[in-house]
Amino acid sequence: AAGTYIMDGGDFSFTGTGSVTGTDVTIILTNSGGNSYGTYGNMDVHGNGSLSLAAPTTGDYAGMAVYQDRDTPGPCQNTFTGGSGLQVDGVFYTPSCGLDFGGTSAVTSAADVCTKLISKTITYHGTPTIGANCAGKGTKSIGAPAVRLII
Repeated sequence: AAGTYIMDGGDFSFTGTGSVTGTDVTIILTNSGGNSYGTYGNMDVHGNGSLSLAAPTTGDYAGMAVYQDRDTPGPCQNTFTGGSGLQVDGVFYTPSCGLDFGGTSAVTSAADVCTKLISKTITYHGTPTIGANCAGKGTKSIGAPAVRLII
């Protein structure tokens, strides 16, 4: 169902052949009680399941599909790998953690979706694809990209 889902002190994880589908959905990973209340939570989607999320296009969380608390202590990692089908209209915001996006994970119908990844590090491997059709999706421009190669 549409809404804001708050994972407070835990992870969002699924494997195997399950599926999660939602329209006008924002998932928030946080920890209101500090380290004594569990973890800040990460996302782990792998296997042959599917995840299809569309962020709200209006309101407080317009364009935001996944929001991970910027106070999440590192090291931390969010994972979307394996043969899982992945379709996300919106922003993945994980500024303090890494994002592993790979395998044959793909945003299906990439011409129709808007996927923006904002993360401390992003690792691509395999054949992942993302969509860039952001008109009317509620996302904001993130400006000119800044990329650094560290050797």
